[in-house]
Amino acid sequence: MNIDINNSTVIVAPLNWGLGHAARCVPVINKLLANNCTVIIASDGNALQFLKTAFPLLQYYELPGYNIQYPANKKMTTSLLWQFLFVPITIKKEHNAITKIVAIEKPQYIISDNRYGVFHTDCTNIIITHQLSFKFEGIGKTFETLANNTVQHYVNKFNECWIPDFENEKQNFTGLLSSPKLKITKKYIGVLSSLYDASFDENTIPLYDFCIIITGPEKQRTLFENMILEKLISTTYTAIVVRSSDLPLLPKYKTKKIQYINFANSNEVAQCMQQSQFVVSRAGYTTIMDLCFVNKKCLLIPTPNQPEQEYLSSRLKKFQFGFNSKSK
Repeated sequence: MNIDINNSTVIVAPLNWGLGHAARCVPVINKLLANNCTVIIASDGNALQFLKTAFPLLQYYELPGYNIQYPANKKMTTSLLWQFLFVPITIKKEHNAITKIVAIEKPQYIISDNRYGVFHTDCTNIIITHQLSFKFEGIGKTFETLANNTVQHYVNKFNECWIPDFENEKQNFTGLLSSPKLKITKKYIGVLSSLYDASFDENTIPLYDFCIIITGPEKQRTLFENMILEKLISTTYTAIVVRSSDLPLLPKYKTKKIQYINFANSNEVAQCMQQSQFVVSRAGYTTIMDLCFVNKKCLLIPTPNQPEQEYLSSRLKKFQFGFNSKSK
C-alpha cells in the first residue's frame, strides 16, 4: 500500500455499509498518521462508531446516511432498485455536508471510500472503490448499463481512483468489476486489509472449529447471524463469532461452546481468525481481503440477490481460495 501523502490535513470518509468500508480505511488512516498527517473522519452509523473506537483521539463529523435496507423477503431486487432511486438525493446531501466541513477544516486531501458526494474543488479528491461496474441478474440486468454509466460518472468527479486489488485482471480478485477505463487516474494499490497493522501469531494453535464473521447491512445481517447460529447450536462444534452489531442475542444462542465479540478491533479479528480452523462469512470484499492477508481457508456465503458477492465468491472458488455456498 503506497500512500504518498505527507504533512497534510486529510478527510477520510468511508461509506456506512456493514463495516467493510470503515475497516479497510484503518490501514489508510494509520499510514496517514505515520506520515505526519492530520486525519479527520467523516461517516455515519456503525461505521462512524467503529472508527471512533479505533481512533478515539481524532476529529469526527457525521455525514447523511444512505440507510439502504436489505429486506427479508424475496422481493429484494425490486426493493433495492426502488431505494437506489433516492441515492442521488443522499449524494447531494453529503456533498453539501462535506462543503461545510471543508470550510471549517481546510484539508488538502479528501479520501472517500465509496461516498460519491464527498469531494471538493479546493482539495485533491481520491475515491477508494473496487466496483466500477455491476453484474446483475434477472430484472436487474435491464438496469446494468445505466448503473455502470452512473457509477463511472460519479467516480470521474474525483482526481484519482484507488482500487484495493492487484492490477493483473486474470489474477486479481475483482476481475471485470474493476476493469472499466476512467477519465481520471486509476491506481491498483494492492490488498487493503483492516488487518494490515494487526499483531497476531501465525503459529497460533486453533482454539475453535469456526470463526464466524457476521457483517453487512440490515436486515440481512441479522438473518445471516440467526441462520448460522441456528445450525451451529445443533452441533458439537465450537466457534468464535465476530459481530458488527450490539443488538442483543436470543437467549438460546448463548452457549459455552460459542463465544461472541461485538465490534472487534483489527487485532481481535486477526486473532479470532488465527485461533480457528475455518472461517465462515458473507462474500464481502473487505472480508475477502482480510482472509487473503491472514491466508485462511473459508466458506463464503453471498448475500442473497447481491450480484457482486455472487461474482466474487465464484471467482475465488476458481482460484481455490475457498469454498462458496449458494445464497440463503
